[in-house]
Amino acid sequence: CQDTFGWVLRANGNRSRALVALKQANALAPANPQILYHLGILYQEGKQSRAAVQSFSKALELSKSFEGARDAQSRLDALRAEPSSPPTH
Repeated sequence: CQDTFGWVLRANGNRSRALVALKQANALAPANPQILYHLGILYQEGKQSRAAVQSFSKALELSKSFEGARDAQSRLDALRAEPSSPPTH
């Protein structure tokens, strides 16, 4: 499936293609918390904190017991604890 393909691409260092594959997987299965969790990790690794928070939050809203749920909660807590960036003028 696209989720597995995206995760393999990520493992091989091809983050941009992995993101595309995981977005496609999410479009096909929007209620799959595992896909949202994987998307959250990619967003977090890419310093896209807002998107990561949204993905982890949605995954945990859907289920608290999927593989990776504890890690998703830990990552979400860490992201929420990060200080906000100062406003730019």
